[in-house]
Amino acid sequence: MLTDQQLEKVITVFPRFKSDQALLKNIQANSTLACISADSTLCHDGQYSSALPLVVSGLVRVYKISESGKEISLYHIVEGESCVLTATSILGSSPFPAVAESEKDSEVVLLPAASVNDWLLQSMEWQHFIFELIAQRMAEVITVVEEVAFQRMDRRIASYLNAKSNDKENIIHITHQAIAAEIGTAREVVTRVLRDMERKGIVGLMRGKIKINNEVELTKILNS
Repeated sequence: MLTDQQLEKVITVFPRFKSDQALLKNIQANSTLACISADSTLCHDGQYSSALPLVVSGLVRVYKISESGKEISLYHIVEGESCVLTATSILGSSPFPAVAESEKDSEVVLLPAASVNDWLLQSMEWQHFIFELIAQRMAEVITVVEEVAFQRMDRRIASYLNAKSNDKENIIHITHQAIAAEIGTAREVVTRVLRDMERKGIVGLMRGKIKINNEVELTKILNS
């Protein structure tokens, strides 16, 4: 059961639930707030989901691992969001088909699987939340599939660097292995492409860091 203070956190991050007081009462009575440390696994591939997480703070990565050990990120869950694969796993009584892992210390509200199903019949707001979640995440997964199937590797890496570059110094703190895991390729491939970009003066490579030196040329790769 959530305390009144914990429920206020949920309302702050998920304000849409405020319009359905009966739903809020059910969430408070049936849910628990869990603190998940960074690098902890929330759900394993093949595991049946006992609860749907609502992320109140932090960051959760959902990814798939191939038989050869390669990883590819399907999507990330930030505060105010939930996990579509967990939702569909619960609704379809099927095993979770990926791995969910916290990238930062996170707070999640855990909603019991039985309640997730019951509330679909009781709350129009809950129905809208679940169906919008499915639509949004499926669009993101389709984008990942398109990128893997149709985009050149240099463009995919350039796109990733462009999305992660958000400070004045254009320095991204990340390893080649982490990029490979995000976009679903081998570390050696990422290193080869980045070294080619370095030779062209587009990026500078440092231990655990990548500096974007020429945004114009990086954009040209994106638009090529």
